[in-house]
Amino acid sequence: MKMADRPTPPSDISPKDFFEKFIPEQIAALPEDKKQEARDKAGDFSTVIGFNITDADAAYSFHIKGGDIEIKPGVDDAEMTLVTDEATWRELMIDRTANPQQLFMSGRIQIEGDMSIAMQLQNVMPEGMLM
Repeated sequence: MKMADRPTPPSDISPKDFFEKFIPEQIAALPEDKKQEARDKAGDFSTVIGFNITDADAAYSFHIKGGDIEIKPGVDDAEMTLVTDEATWRELMIDRTANPQQLFMSGRIQIEGDMSIAMQLQNVMPEGMLM
């Protein structure tokens, strides 16, 4: 699944609906061969990645284990957390008009915790799944 082929969430989706409904539905809808590809790439890689959208009171974590993903509320157990405001989150995850590296360099996204996880993530996620 290439980024351009990735289903687009509604432009007015709330962060809560994005994390609690949209992403789980997309994960469930991935073809089994893509799920297996992610498992094969991931091997025994496991981590917890948090998303904290500060002005939307939305904090969720992706529990990744061997290529499988479970989304849970809260970021307390995250090894790495992406912190941003809702407008920036929308540019990145909904509109897909922003470059994550530029947002980080400009301070619009902060990474708390182990930043190396962000680099590892691109190697284990199904192509285009998150960003």
